[in-house]
Amino acid sequence: MTVARSPEYRHATSRVLRWAAWYTRGLDREIAEERLDELASDLHDHAVWADEAGLSVDEATRAITRRGLRGVLDDLSWRRAQLRRMASSDPLAMRARRQSSAVLASVLLVGLVVVAGGGFALTRTLQYLLRMHDDAVIATVVLLTASLVLAVVGLALLMSPRLRFLGAAVLMIAVVGVVQYAFTGLIYGSAAVNNLLYFAEWWPFAKNGLIVALAAFFAAAVLWWWPAKRGERMPVRSDEGAR
Repeated sequence: MTVARSPEYRHATSRVLRWAAWYTRGLDREIAEERLDELASDLHDHAVWADEAGLSVDEATRAITRRGLRGVLDDLSWRRAQLRRMASSDPLAMRARRQSSAVLASVLLVGLVVVAGGGFALTRTLQYLLRMHDDAVIATVVLLTASLVLAVVGLALLMSPRLRFLGAAVLMIAVVGVVQYAFTGLIYGSAAVNNLLYFAEWWPFAKNGLIVALAAFFAAAVLWWWPAKRGERMPVRSDEGAR
């Protein structure tokens, strides 16, 4: 079996190509495809050379892995140079990409905070349930778990540019259940929260205000990513890469 046909070498080249696909994302399509084609050709030539030099599959695989690791900084520098070139040639498009990246980062951050907070509340509620065997808490645990699963699905959908509006919509729905049942669960699972909520008459307003604020935040993200109708899209240059 040649080096190029071995599963080990294929896995190594697949990792390298996935990394290349990641650092060429958002660039001009022709530039990105040219970079990937050059890399694929180089990987093939390396396999041919390894066969001619009599290297084993493990040696060739380790060599590719080392080359990939050593080239990470160069790859990032190359990407930065391409972004600068794009910014100088089309500043409006570059500004739109930066705004889109900032929106995505904000939605991901808030979504992760919601999931982390809900996960903490679920953990404390489960501890209470296992300790006290209170059947009244089971419904809260089930509903909070379902809301968290829905939130995780929404976060996963954000990874696809075409489905980000759907991911934000799912998060908008999930956050209602996460906040509602997290507060309910912490009444049982946290003595400090129980005391606070028992003596503070304003806590329902704070809870409902948080739900409204988070739902409005994700609703704004839905509108931001809502797919435009074909006739409403602005014309783009033929040499401009797809978002």
